[in-house]
Amino acid sequence: KWKHETLKGKLHHITRRNQALFRKLREILSTASESATVDMSITRLNDLIEDMDKPLSDMTVKSIAHLTLHMSPRPTGRGDRSRYVQVGAATTRGSKTEPDMASPYDFLERDVRLARRRVGEEQSKFLMERIDRVIRVLKFNGDPIEDIVKTCLSELVDRLGLENISLEAQYESVERALADVGFREYDTEAVKLVFNFVNTYYVSE
Repeated sequence: KWKHETLKGKLHHITRRNQALFRKLREILSTASESATVDMSITRLNDLIEDMDKPLSDMTVKSIAHLTLHMSPRPTGRGDRSRYVQVGAATTRGSKTEPDMASPYDFLERDVRLARRRVGEEQSKFLMERIDRVIRVLKFNGDPIEDIVKTCLSELVDRLGLENISLEAQYESVERALADVGFREYDTEAVKLVFNFVNTYYVSE
């Protein structure tokens, strides 16, 4: 169950991503030859983009359906997270057994939790290296760097059970920070943003 602030942050993030997708589709369709079907599709996209600027209570059912579809948790293949029952296969490392890692965010969660076992410079170096690795994988998958950072923060809040954090405020901070650096520094800044978040709200707590 998501907390109110987490849900608001996820909704804001998904709304902006949907609008960006619809604008891209509109741009592609606008280059097509004259067609009544294409014109109708562009009109529908315009309506959706405009509708998603409204408060949730004023949105049409169609817009809310799009947002719900993208916000709904997807199966991760990790099995039951119960402390008492483990469903599904497990990976073995030496004599240790761990749950399957199905996505980069699974590795991020694991490594952030493991960071608490380290101290000082060793802890910082460990976290920076692991966060950098996750971001590089997500970037390789084609995700925009801003979306990567925002999703990392959202996933960490949800997975680590962090409270009293406004994701909307965090997202705005991410946007400002990335806007202040050059394109070549995006990756480095992204790692720092996730590292600072983890260090502030989890590791140092």
